[in-house]
Amino acid sequence: MRVDTAIKEAVLTLKNVKIASFNLDTKILMAHVLKISIQDLVLYHQQSELSLENYQKYKELINSRCKKIPVSHLIKKREFYNNVFMVNNFVLDPRPDSETLIELIINKFPQNSSINLCEIGCGSGCLIISLLKNFKNWKGTAIDISSNALEVSKINAKTHEVFDKIDFINSNIFSQISPLNQFDLIISNPPYIPTNDIENLQDEVRLYEPRLALDGGIDGLNFYREIADNSSKFLNENGKIFVEIGYNQFNEVKNIFLQKNYCLSDYKKDLNGYIRSLEFSKNIFLP
Repeated sequence: MRVDTAIKEAVLTLKNVKIASFNLDTKILMAHVLKISIQDLVLYHQQSELSLENYQKYKELINSRCKKIPVSHLIKKREFYNNVFMVNNFVLDPRPDSETLIELIINKFPQNSSINLCEIGCGSGCLIISLLKNFKNWKGTAIDISSNALEVSKINAKTHEVFDKIDFINSNIFSQISPLNQFDLIISNPPYIPTNDIENLQDEVRLYEPRLALDGGIDGLNFYREIADNSSKFLNENGKIFVEIGYNQFNEVKNIFLQKNYCLSDYKKDLNGYIRSLEFSKNIFLP
């Protein structure tokens, strides 16, 4: 069987179970089986013959995708900010929306700056690793309540050669962090989905991504309150907090931090025009 024939067959299979991204998914999975890039698949290999062994591997992947298992879990990787990260069902998939947080931070600091960074809820490590790759003099602390997530983050840190620049700590936010630790930046993409909304999420998210990384409490804002309540004792005098938020949470999150003597310094919108990432500074005009 030719590669393009197998892909057409797979497209029909995914269409029948209402997988919206059938066209891209079939190509990603075929490229994975053939160990080539999607670009090379499209340009050079569509009419190549597919071995029986690779056809069987491809069919298994397509059948798994029919069960709504995310493509990233099937191939064990996801691209984020021009880098590839290992992912599995212990961590939230890196998403393009989160790149706004990286872009907001990168534009604030010179390349030769020296920053002590803390990420709350590091998951796969895509945020802290992306920043430490960009800023050679930065060092960081990666915190997560999930020991399994920390193991994924460690693997990614080793892959991207920043492992020695990160302290990994299994902690529920700051519960295991000494106040002797002082950071210049605290960043977080915390769980922000309201509990009752989780059952309405796509099957790929609801069934296969960790609930710990999704559930933000009744109104989705629990973790922002905890970060705002507890960050000041870990933040240097001129320190800043950067957080990602849900598409409709701008005013609520802003007010949570304002009530704790932070001021909104800046924000960045995602590609859909929603305010997605916020920067807060200590309000020096308040006691």
